[in-house]
Amino acid sequence: MERPEHIPPPCLEPLKVLHHDAHLVIVDKPSMLFSVPGRGPLKQDCALHRLAENFEDIKLVHRLDLDTSGVMVFARGIEAQRRLSRGF
Repeated sequence: MERPEHIPPPCLEPLKVLHHDAHLVIVDKPSMLFSVPGRGPLKQDCALHRLAENFEDIKLVHRLDLDTSGVMVFARGIEAQRRLSRGF
């Protein structure tokens, strides 16, 4: 018998932008918000998608677990992503 998939409740807290410039965006990710989209339509709300609404060419540098809150760094463009990813 398959176990039903656990779907976390939606995160209603905003994603706070702490800093942004031409190369990166730094945010305070609340707990219960995915860093990147999960599988299935109910797991699409995530930090990456929320930032993409306001910043062009946003790229993931690292992840935080779903239930972890904290500072995340996103790159603006592939070259910035390559450079920033080296630190993680």
